[in-house]
Amino acid sequence: MYRFFFILGKLFHPLRAIYNKFIFRIVEYIYTGCLSVRINISNGSVIRYPSIRIEGSGISIGRNSYIGKNAVITTWRTKLYEKPNILVGDGTNIGQNCHITAINRIEIGNCVLTGKYVTITDNSHGSVTLEEMQFDPNRRALVSKGPVVIEDNVWIGDKVTICPNVRIGRGSIIGANTVVTKDIPSYSVVVGNPARVIKTFE
Repeated sequence: MYRFFFILGKLFHPLRAIYNKFIFRIVEYIYTGCLSVRINISNGSVIRYPSIRIEGSGISIGRNSYIGKNAVITTWRTKLYEKPNILVGDGTNIGQNCHITAINRIEIGNCVLTGKYVTITDNSHGSVTLEEMQFDPNRRALVSKGPVVIEDNVWIGDKVTICPNVRIGRGSIIGANTVVTKDIPSYSVVVGNPARVIKTFE
Protein backbone atom coordinates (compact mmCIF):
# COMPACT_ATOMS: atom_id res chain seq x y z
CA MET A 1 0.00 0.00 0.00
CA TYR A 2 2.79 2.44 0.94
CA ARG A 3 4.65 1.70 -2.26
CA PHE A 4 1.55 2.31 -4.37
CA PHE A 5 0.91 5.81 -2.95
CA PHE A 6 4.63 6.61 -3.02
CA ILE A 7 4.75 5.94 -6.78
CA LEU A 8 1.45 7.80 -7.25
CA GLY A 9 2.99 10.81 -5.54
CA LYS A 10 5.94 10.77 -7.92
CA LEU A 11 3.60 10.58 -10.92
CA PHE A 12 1.51 13.51 -9.73
CA HIS A 13 4.50 15.66 -8.78
CA PRO A 14 4.27 17.85 -11.95
CA LEU A 15 0.76 18.86 -10.86
CA ARG A 16 2.17 20.39 -7.69
CA ALA A 17 3.73 23.22 -9.68
CA ILE A 18 0.35 23.97 -11.23
CA TYR A 19 -1.26 23.96 -7.77
CA ASN A 20 1.37 26.31 -6.35
CA LYS A 21 1.13 28.70 -9.27
CA PHE A 22 -2.62 28.92 -9.72
CA ILE A 23 -4.93 27.17 -7.24
CA PHE A 24 -2.91 28.12 -4.17
CA ARG A 25 -2.87 31.77 -5.26
CA ILE A 26 -6.62 31.77 -5.86
CA VAL A 27 -7.21 30.44 -2.35
CA GLU A 28 -4.99 33.20 -0.91
CA TYR A 29 -6.83 35.92 -2.83
CA ILE A 30 -10.25 34.66 -1.71
CA TYR A 31 -9.06 34.40 1.89
CA THR A 32 -7.63 37.94 1.80
CA GLY A 33 -10.91 39.21 0.38
CA CYS A 34 -12.83 37.58 3.25
CA LEU A 35 -10.58 39.27 5.83
CA SER A 36 -10.93 42.65 4.11
CA VAL A 37 -14.47 42.82 5.44
CA ARG A 38 -13.02 43.17 8.97
CA ILE A 39 -9.73 45.00 8.42
CA ASN A 40 -8.41 47.56 5.93
CA ILE A 41 -6.36 45.82 3.21
CA SER A 42 -5.01 47.84 0.29
CA ASN A 43 -4.65 46.66 -3.31
CA GLY A 44 -2.12 43.94 -4.05
CA SER A 45 -1.69 42.72 -0.47
CA VAL A 46 -2.10 39.04 0.40
CA ILE A 47 -2.70 37.28 3.70
CA ARG A 48 -1.57 33.66 3.56
CA TYR A 49 -4.10 31.00 4.50
CA PRO A 50 -4.51 30.16 7.29
CA SER A 51 -3.99 33.03 9.71
CA ILE A 52 -4.74 31.98 13.26
CA ARG A 53 -6.27 35.31 14.19
CA ILE A 54 -6.38 38.70 12.51
CA GLU A 55 -9.00 40.91 14.08
CA GLY A 56 -9.77 44.10 15.97
CA SER A 57 -10.38 47.73 15.13
CA GLY A 58 -7.72 49.91 13.57
CA ILE A 59 -5.73 47.29 11.60
CA SER A 60 -4.53 48.58 8.23
CA ILE A 61 -2.29 46.84 5.69
CA GLY A 62 -0.74 48.88 2.86
CA ARG A 63 -0.29 48.03 -0.82
CA ASN A 64 1.56 44.94 -2.04
CA SER A 65 2.30 43.61 1.45
CA TYR A 66 2.33 39.97 2.50
CA ILE A 67 1.32 38.34 5.78
CA GLY A 68 2.64 34.79 6.26
CA LYS A 69 0.52 31.85 7.39
CA ASN A 70 -0.38 31.32 11.05
CA ALA A 71 0.05 35.01 11.85
CA VAL A 72 -1.69 36.49 14.89
CA ILE A 73 -2.44 40.20 14.48
CA THR A 74 -4.81 41.69 17.06
CA THR A 75 -5.81 44.96 18.67
CA TRP A 76 -7.47 45.20 22.08
CA ARG A 77 -9.57 48.08 23.34
CA THR A 78 -8.97 49.21 26.93
CA LYS A 79 -10.31 52.03 29.11
CA LEU A 80 -7.16 54.07 28.50
CA TYR A 81 -6.78 53.23 24.80
CA GLU A 82 -10.13 52.97 23.04
CA LYS A 83 -8.75 53.22 19.49
CA PRO A 84 -5.69 50.96 19.16
CA ASN A 85 -3.95 50.80 15.79
CA ILE A 86 -1.69 48.45 13.89
CA LEU A 87 -0.49 50.07 10.67
CA VAL A 88 1.53 48.06 8.13
CA GLY A 89 3.08 49.99 5.23
CA ASP A 90 3.51 49.22 1.55
CA GLY A 91 5.65 46.34 0.27
CA THR A 92 6.16 44.84 3.75
CA ASN A 93 6.58 41.10 4.30
CA ILE A 94 5.55 39.64 7.67
CA GLY A 95 6.88 36.10 8.15
CA GLN A 96 4.81 33.11 9.20
CA ASN A 97 3.89 32.50 12.85
CA CYS A 98 4.44 36.16 13.76
CA HIS A 99 2.52 37.73 16.64
CA ILE A 100 1.68 41.44 16.51
CA THR A 101 -0.55 42.81 19.27
CA ALA A 102 -1.50 46.36 20.25
CA ILE A 103 -3.62 48.24 22.76
CA ASN A 104 -1.96 51.54 21.84
CA ARG A 105 -0.21 51.83 18.45
CA ILE A 106 2.19 49.82 16.31
CA GLU A 107 3.52 51.31 13.07
CA ILE A 108 5.44 49.10 10.66
CA GLY A 109 6.88 51.07 7.74
CA ASN A 110 7.33 50.38 4.05
CA CYS A 111 9.41 47.47 2.73
CA VAL A 112 10.00 45.93 6.17
CA LEU A 113 10.99 42.23 6.14
CA THR A 114 10.54 39.92 9.12
CA GLY A 115 11.56 36.33 9.65
CA LYS A 116 9.44 33.67 11.31
CA TYR A 117 8.15 33.70 14.91
CA VAL A 118 8.65 37.44 15.43
CA THR A 119 6.75 39.11 18.30
CA ILE A 120 5.91 42.82 18.22
CA THR A 121 3.91 44.17 21.16
CA ASP A 122 3.13 47.53 22.73
CA ASN A 123 1.60 46.03 25.88
CA SER A 124 1.97 43.67 28.80
CA HIS A 125 -0.22 42.14 31.50
CA GLY A 126 0.09 44.61 34.39
CA SER A 127 3.04 46.56 35.73
CA VAL A 128 6.10 45.08 37.40
CA THR A 129 5.16 45.79 41.01
CA LEU A 130 4.99 43.52 44.05
CA GLU A 131 1.30 44.29 44.45
CA GLU A 132 0.44 43.21 40.90
CA MET A 133 2.70 40.16 41.03
CA GLN A 134 0.49 38.68 43.73
CA PHE A 135 -2.40 38.39 41.27
CA ASP A 136 -3.08 35.92 38.49
CA PRO A 137 -1.51 37.44 35.31
CA ASN A 138 -4.81 36.92 33.48
CA ARG A 139 -6.50 39.30 35.95
CA ARG A 140 -3.95 42.10 35.50
CA ALA A 141 -5.01 44.98 33.28
CA LEU A 142 -3.23 45.41 29.96
CA VAL A 143 -0.86 48.39 30.08
CA SER A 144 1.31 50.09 27.46
CA LYS A 145 4.58 51.91 28.11
CA GLY A 146 4.31 53.47 24.65
CA PRO A 147 3.87 52.75 20.94
CA VAL A 148 6.19 50.77 18.69
CA VAL A 149 7.48 52.36 15.48
CA ILE A 150 9.48 50.38 12.91
CA GLU A 151 10.72 52.65 10.13
CA ASP A 152 11.16 51.81 6.44
CA ASN A 153 13.49 49.10 5.07
CA VAL A 154 14.12 47.37 8.41
CA TRP A 155 15.10 43.69 8.32
CA ILE A 156 14.04 41.67 11.38
CA GLY A 157 15.41 38.14 11.83
CA ASP A 158 13.69 35.00 13.13
CA LYS A 159 12.35 34.90 16.69
CA VAL A 160 12.98 38.58 17.43
CA THR A 161 10.92 40.20 20.20
CA ILE A 162 10.21 43.92 20.00
CA CYS A 163 8.95 45.37 23.27
CA PRO A 164 6.76 48.42 23.98
CA ASN A 165 7.94 52.04 23.65
CA VAL A 166 10.57 51.30 21.00
CA ARG A 167 11.50 52.99 17.72
CA ILE A 168 13.67 51.10 15.24
CA GLY A 169 15.39 53.45 12.81
CA ARG A 170 15.29 53.22 9.05
CA GLY A 171 17.33 50.50 7.33
CA SER A 172 18.40 48.71 10.51
CA ILE A 173 19.08 44.96 10.74
CA ILE A 174 17.87 43.10 13.85
CA GLY A 175 19.63 39.75 14.28
CA ALA A 176 17.79 36.52 15.05
CA ASN A 177 16.64 35.97 18.66
CA THR A 178 17.25 39.61 19.59
CA VAL A 179 15.08 41.24 22.28
CA VAL A 180 14.65 44.95 21.53
CA THR A 181 13.85 46.99 24.65
CA LYS A 182 15.07 50.46 23.61
CA ASP A 183 15.33 52.71 20.55
CA ILE A 184 17.63 51.63 17.72
CA PRO A 185 19.37 54.28 15.55
CA SER A 186 18.89 54.23 11.79
CA TYR A 187 21.22 52.02 9.73
CA SER A 188 22.32 49.93 12.71
CA VAL A 189 23.10 46.24 13.12
CA VAL A 190 21.68 44.90 16.38
CA VAL A 191 22.01 41.55 18.20
CA GLY A 192 21.51 40.04 21.64
CA ASN A 193 19.25 39.92 24.69
CA PRO A 194 18.89 42.70 25.53
CA ALA A 195 19.66 44.20 22.13
CA ARG A 196 23.00 45.91 21.62
CA VAL A 197 24.17 47.87 18.61
CA ILE A 198 27.31 46.32 17.12
CA LYS A 199 27.58 48.67 14.15
CA THR A 200 26.01 51.89 12.90
CA PHE A 201 26.50 53.38 9.47
CA GLU A 202 26.46 57.17 9.50
